[in-house]
Amino acid sequence: MVTICEDVAILETPALAKCAVIVATADRRDPEFRLSDGQQRALLQFVHDGKGFFSLHGFCCADKTWVPEMRDLLGGVLAHFGTPDTRVKFGRFPLKITDPNHPVTHGVADFEHEDELYYYLQTRSELKPLAVATFEGRDWPVLWTRAYGKGNVCVSVFGHCGIQPNAKDPLEHAAFQKLVVQGIAWVAGRAVK
Repeated sequence: MVTICEDVAILETPALAKCAVIVATADRRDPEFRLSDGQQRALLQFVHDGKGFFSLHGFCCADKTWVPEMRDLLGGVLAHFGTPDTRVKFGRFPLKITDPNHPVTHGVADFEHEDELYYYLQTRSELKPLAVATFEGRDWPVLWTRAYGKGNVCVSVFGHCGIQPNAKDPLEHAAFQKLVVQGIAWVAGRAVK
């Protein structure tokens, strides 16, 4: 069963116990959409206790009000405060699969993808990317996994909807879509065969 919820208040309700995975897509930097301290801690506890979390694009935009553990959860964030100052670039990027044996990347070969790239991310510990985008002669991490407590996390820098008024949604791109589906399955403990 899938529940779509735009109200993050669910993070502090008993309804959260019915969920196995949270897929977060919203940029929470705007004051009316920020996660409260309690909501952040509920999300962290959810994953720490063994549930899954998939961060798609905008959710990794860090806010100054985040508790430090939110950065630990994600591993890499876009932030225009602190160092380095993350940069963004819209375009078509060569995407290289760096770990083709991981369940998230299984069956996906290198491809080009049009999206918004976050680069010069602020990171916690070493990121071991499953996929990188090449831009300005460098490889930038765009997809990675990590453990948080007993839970699993998968982060995709890509996934920006509405890049241009007539642009396709990046999720319509079959290769990228497969990475997202397999990433969600992986954090749920159900690797796609």
